Amino acid sequence: MSNEKTSAFSRTAVLHLLKNNGIYIGFFLIFLLFSFSSPYFFDVNNIKNIVVQSSIIAVIAIGLTLVILTGGIELSVGSVVALTSMISAVLISQFCLPVWVSVLLGILVGGLCGLINGIIISYGKVPAFIATLGMMSFARGLALFSTGGKPIAQLPLTYERSPAARSWASRCSSSTVSSPTHWPGCTSNVPGADATSMPSAGTGTQRAYRGST
Repeated sequence: MSNEKTSAFSRTAVLHLLKNNGIYIGFFLIFLLFSFSSPYFFDVNNIKNIVVQSSIIAVIAIGLTLVILTGGIELSVGSVVALTSMISAVLISQFCLPVWVSVLLGILVGGLCGLINGIIISYGKVPAFIATLGMMSFARGLALFSTGGKPIAQLPLTYERSPAARSWASRCSSSTVSSPTHWPGCTSNVPGADATSMPSAGTGTQRAYRGST
């Protein structure tokens, strides 16, 4: 009888552990599997690269967690991220604004999209699924319109060397273009950008950003 109680208690403890910590155990097992499968996985540079590339998704996930905890849904985050990045890139390349100003304005555009969603859902009594689905289409179309459907290249190295820019560029379907875009008079106005620091066409430092998710 004592052995049966001990066995039942052990099974209950194991099930309780798996139920409450399953995601952490799964993460640890996957991490362990890849560590043994490749000698380059458990490397400082590789771990840093994984963290940098996951940073965008992590920031989005933090906001979505709050939305889902309150019983809501948000479908437009991917398109809004694309829109904010396109707005920032256009302001840098075509309007010659400093990088930090362009990034802040891009963040404000993203916040404005969220504010519009909130007003439509809260005061317009439109279901979150419908409202955010409409914003997804709007943001995606506006991102495409803002770039004319063309890639934005020749961004200054102060932007290209940032972790977020490298992470986003690694997700793009095209990472290089064959010809540079216009920088009419911008090299003298963008901090850190001059004739020698701008990446040339065809080099590995040149990135192309498209207005799509």
